[in-house]
Amino acid sequence: MTAEHDDPDAYLPGYSGAIAMSAGEIANTRWQSFREQPGVQVRELWRSADGVAGLLRLEPGAQEPEHTHHFGHHHQWIIDGTATVGGVPLGPGAYIHFPAGLPHAIDHVGPEGCTMYFVYQRRT
Repeated sequence: MTAEHDDPDAYLPGYSGAIAMSAGEIANTRWQSFREQPGVQVRELWRSADGVAGLLRLEPGAQEPEHTHHFGHHHQWIIDGTATVGGVPLGPGAYIHFPAGLPHAIDHVGPEGCTMYFVYQRRT
């Protein structure tokens, strides 16, 4: 199955365009390097012309340098581990939203690493 979900079995019958992935299907989706940043990987779960959703995994000590999404909102939810996001130390269950145009970074990843669910959506 791809992030575009070409597999018709991924779609929910009766719900146009909706998809569902089991935990096993997600686990079988390949982690990919993210912007060639050491210790940072992404697992895309969904992609459209206007956005992307997936998992971001940072190894202990890894970081995502400061960057800006000029055209879209960025939502993050920490699933496990700890990291400093936008200068604030956060752990499991924390939610972060960066509006378009606001610089942000992820650093000080804890000894257990950090996994986040993220959504990037272009503003309309």
